[in-house]
Amino acid sequence: MVIWGLGLVMLTEPALRAVTHNPDIITPHSWWNMTGYVVAAFFCILLHICLTVRGRKKGVLASNSRHTFMALPVWCWSIGYIILGIFRVMSPK
Repeated sequence: MVIWGLGLVMLTEPALRAVTHNPDIITPHSWWNMTGYVVAAFFCILLHICLTVRGRKKGVLASNSRHTFMALPVWCWSIGYIILGIFRVMSPK
């Protein structure tokens, strides 16, 4: 499910172009590049909340393992997406 965040990052550019009708909205070093990563981070936070709420419902067995992907908790991936977005905006190319 966390991988879907990368799909959200890729879909943000065409969505922004369709909404603004500006083909140059996503240019190098533009903070608009960051929007996809913020959306992906928000998705990870919502996913974490949904999994936590679902785990607390009656009738659902509590698992001993936390919800992780590649040994990182789901909420940590939101921080990773924000850091990736900042690196993309600040990168020299």
